[in-house]
Amino acid sequence: MMNPDGDFAPNGIQLWYYSEPTFSSFSSSFAYANEEKPILIGTDFKWENGNDFSTFRKHATLTCRFSTQSEPVKSLVVPAIMEVSPVGAYHTEQLPNQVRCRTPQWKTTEVLILEVSVNGQDYMGSHQITIVEQLSAFKISPLSGPINGNTQVKVYGLGLSASIPKEKEVYVRFGTGDSQ
Repeated sequence: MMNPDGDFAPNGIQLWYYSEPTFSSFSSSFAYANEEKPILIGTDFKWENGNDFSTFRKHATLTCRFSTQSEPVKSLVVPAIMEVSPVGAYHTEQLPNQVRCRTPQWKTTEVLILEVSVNGQDYMGSHQITIVEQLSAFKISPLSGPINGNTQVKVYGLGLSASIPKEKEVYVRFGTGDSQ
């Protein structure tokens, strides 16, 4: 800040500058309205072009913003993290190469714009995420079957054919076994 003499007084505040990352791939283009779906975003953090990992990790405030395209614009911001792909990989020499955030639960079916921020203020990217009808089951029939399995079961619910693409299968889990 400038004092009355026109001199700037030191304040000890340090600013951090970074090269903007680029986002190359997104793990999904849709989410059910009632889920918080993880979205994995392939990211070039520019580690070789000026960004320092330890400084980035210390000062970055990674967030994802989901916004409507219709008026009035509604936006929700969720936290994000940087991580190594594949998720859970641990290599001491490998630096993060993706961002992960979760879609917020949404009340309506519509197309949202996903943007990512490093500082929680300035957003980059413009990936479309389609929010589809919520996925829920309210009845199954029959409610019992032989212990060896192989009983065909009908599932009644919402959103069972709302995936994108439509051919994407919905899986059902009974106990510890998956079925389709």
